[in-house]
Amino acid sequence: MQLTWHSRWHSTIMAIAVAALCAGGIAALQIPQLNELRNAGELLTPQQAARNVERERLQLNLLQRLPTVGFDNVIANWTLINFFIYLGDDVARGYTGYQLSPEYFRIIINRDPRFVQAYLFMSSGVSLYAGRPDITIELMEKGLQYITPGIPPQSYYVWRYKAVDQLLFLGDGQGAQQSFETAAEWARLYNDEESQAVADISQETADFLAANPISTRAQINAWGLIFNTTADQKTRQIARQRILELGGDIRISPEEGVQIRYPTTD
Repeated sequence: MQLTWHSRWHSTIMAIAVAALCAGGIAALQIPQLNELRNAGELLTPQQAARNVERERLQLNLLQRLPTVGFDNVIANWTLINFFIYLGDDVARGYTGYQLSPEYFRIIINRDPRFVQAYLFMSSGVSLYAGRPDITIELMEKGLQYITPGIPPQSYYVWRYKAVDQLLFLGDGQGAQQSFETAAEWARLYNDEESQAVADISQETADFLAANPISTRAQINAWGLIFNTTADQKTRQIARQRILELGGDIRISPEEGVQIRYPTTD
């Protein structure tokens, strides 16, 4: 009994120590960037943006290599927060692009593949901005190996996000149809109103694709999903513009919420 207690205590201390060291190491890497930001009168230059990207790359490499000590979900959360900061820095991204987006997603999948909420944000960042939907699909498929219809809750959303990428960015209508059908099957296992609505719209989109793999209505539904579920205004603007280009329209009202209108022909 004494040995068991000592072993647990030692593991706890080691976990806390490693977490502290990790936080300290990452904070140390961020200090130069924070010092630059304090100089409010200095505008960001392409050279500074490039240096910042290299520091961020070092941070991501560190997060990728950290030992597993029971804090994987914390690391995944930290990574997503830093991704929001990275994605939202319009000036820096104008200089360097979104080349690091896949690395954020890779860390999250490796650390916490059941972090359902992260999939949508990372899909937008990797597929839409970095232009690498192939990596998005690869990482989603890896994450889906750890996901079941009931664990975590609302895991059917991952299949919907995958379907959207397959349809909009890879032009894989058949693959998207199968993913939408799986999303519908998983969503039907829940009795709540939201899940039933997801099941209906997923099945409807799958049916459109079965009849027409490049269905305009299905594409509008997919862009509508992005518009409805993202909090990033740049992504919403892109989704809205794509809906308009496809001949649809989108209206927002306090009474009815988001309403999508479709062209008369598919």
